Amino acid sequence: MTLRFIPPVPRRSLTQAFHANRHLWVRVTTLLIGLGLQATAGETPITVTEPTGVARADWPVTSGIPLPRGQVRHARHSALFDSDGKQVPLQAEVLGRWPDGSIRWLLIDFQATLAPHQSRRYVLRHGPGVTRKPVPGPPLIISLGSPENRIVPLLKTGPLRIQLAADRFRLLDHVSLDRNGDGRFSDDERLTDDRASGIELVDSRGRRFRADLSLSTWTIEQHGPLRACVRIEGQHGNSDEGTKFRYVVRLHVFRGRPFFRFDYTFINDDPDTLMSRFHSLEVVCSTRERGDRLILSGKPSKPSRLFQLDDQQFRLGDKLTRGHANGWAAVAGPHGGIALGVREFWQNWPKSLEVKPGELRIGLCPDFAKGQYDGRPLKEEVKHYYYLRDGVYTVKIGVAKTHRVWAMPFDGPPQPNSLGDFFRAAEQPLLAQCTPAHVTATGVLGTAPPADPRKYHGYDGWLDQMFTKHLDAQQSNRENGMLNFGDWYHVEKFGGGWGNQEYDTSHCFFVQYLRTGDRRYFDRARQGADHLMDVDVVHAVNRHIRGLDHHGQPQPGHIWTHSVGHTGGYYDRAPLEAAWWYQLGMLQNRGHLWLGGLFDDYLLTGNRRALDVARLAADRVASEGGRYSDHLREIGWPLNLLMTAWEATGEDRYLVAAHRHWHMLRDHLNPKRGWVVMLAYGHCSMKSTSQRCRGQ
Repeated sequence: MTLRFIPPVPRRSLTQAFHANRHLWVRVTTLLIGLGLQATAGETPITVTEPTGVARADWPVTSGIPLPRGQVRHARHSALFDSDGKQVPLQAEVLGRWPDGSIRWLLIDFQATLAPHQSRRYVLRHGPGVTRKPVPGPPLIISLGSPENRIVPLLKTGPLRIQLAADRFRLLDHVSLDRNGDGRFSDDERLTDDRASGIELVDSRGRRFRADLSLSTWTIEQHGPLRACVRIEGQHGNSDEGTKFRYVVRLHVFRGRPFFRFDYTFINDDPDTLMSRFHSLEVVCSTRERGDRLILSGKPSKPSRLFQLDDQQFRLGDKLTRGHANGWAAVAGPHGGIALGVREFWQNWPKSLEVKPGELRIGLCPDFAKGQYDGRPLKEEVKHYYYLRDGVYTVKIGVAKTHRVWAMPFDGPPQPNSLGDFFRAAEQPLLAQCTPAHVTATGVLGTAPPADPRKYHGYDGWLDQMFTKHLDAQQSNRENGMLNFGDWYHVEKFGGGWGNQEYDTSHCFFVQYLRTGDRRYFDRARQGADHLMDVDVVHAVNRHIRGLDHHGQPQPGHIWTHSVGHTGGYYDRAPLEAAWWYQLGMLQNRGHLWLGGLFDDYLLTGNRRALDVARLAADRVASEGGRYSDHLREIGWPLNLLMTAWEATGEDRYLVAAHRHWHMLRDHLNPKRGWVVMLAYGHCSMKSTSQRCRGQ
């Protein structure tokens, strides 16, 4: 192409000049824009590997992808291509930005078909000149409309329809499957009904509280062409006795797929007691056809109950068996049914599944006989059974717990093998992974390089050996149980105790996952983040916890220091090596504040709950200011937390709070000696008279 010179044009005749040379202007502008796009467009290689040995067809992939600074500003300027160069339907959302406004983390959703253990390669292209094709096929429909003046939330994926009632939330009471594929949902294609469906909590006095007996609020958190998420929040209600525990349900659906997932979280916000007691909490689903085609423990069954007693044994009916039960069950009639499975079922014991004609019950907190977990040696009880004594569950004010449940509606009789494969696959979601070289080149890890056991004084080789021992200890220490799973247990620390993810364990493992590409680090980090965001962070307070002197003034967002039973409150000066303040629960220790793993979880998976909880805790630290202590980690960890929050969210209030902490630290700098510090009580081997620590 030849460019000819256009002489300068007086301002008053610019319009005339444009019209006279409009074809040339268009050609020049197109060339210049094209040259700029070629300079700024980028490519990110991505690999997806099937980890479970199960073939997957159009299985959803949701992953956060790091991008270099300055490369792209809008999610719409991204597109995914397979190894043949064909564009793959994609949904993209910005999770984080660089200070210049360009995208730092991009959440991508797509669907992949893989043979067992197969890896497939893709390329994510991003830049101002990249255009993405519309997703073909029937749209993913999410509606919170009000036909006939009634609120009828509706979710349609193509083959699946879920209809809900905001004024009577029962979750699984109106699930339909388009069996004949005509794009419509007739009455005879409805699989579930409201006869027994719902979420039910039974307190220690036998009173029943149900999610459908209180008002709920609804929010569409995500609605893209491939995946959508609806957030439902309310209280478990009783028509005569008020409410008990808040709940949050996040319901995920996927375009073109018949299955769905819901994450159910209960939050102990009971205003009446420090330690709340309850008998059970169940999710119930009733089928429209009261058929007797039942699947339990992976095979056809009579009406029965499966109970995972602990991480070593389960009971099916009256038979006690060593090992881990299948965490799913199915109920069907002549024309189809539904299967439900709890992810990480046995790891979060106790759990139960019960089937009978026309009904399936999931015991997220199943009822059990009084004495089932009593009479154990004290040290064993403190480790495993502290919240399961006297035949009830006991949880402290502010504790939460999330369970992930997958649902597979199906046509015809249940197929145990195919359903078993589905729930085995659901245990490990597919990950879109970048190479460590790409991740570190983007700068999201600062100056950290890819892992190399031959460099850095052998650090990565040492860490890999340590991590293998850590995973072995997870099994040998039996680091499982509903309130324990995800955390680690230190057999020597404070006479035996849970770590509460001390020193941001999950963040350390997420970073090593990005530096190595080793999925084991990701899986363990996610487990730790799940535990931290539910159990170790205070989600609610009441007058009973505020009235305890050793707690200071607890607020939502405070983080428990490693205490007996994670939060304390289960024992008071029991004959344990743990000090009394760890038995009652220790909160006001600013040297034990970390949230990096929660922000990592959000940026790598899009987990909105992780972001909500991380913000709750970061806002608490930011609002309280700082205090100087010569035990420097009490200002170092809050400073690190605030900078992590600012880096993840870009919200300036965290940076302002971090500046306040830094100025306080700077003001105490001794020009000649630096910062003069003393280690905390019990943290060094020198005698206290040495003035290097506060004693042993």
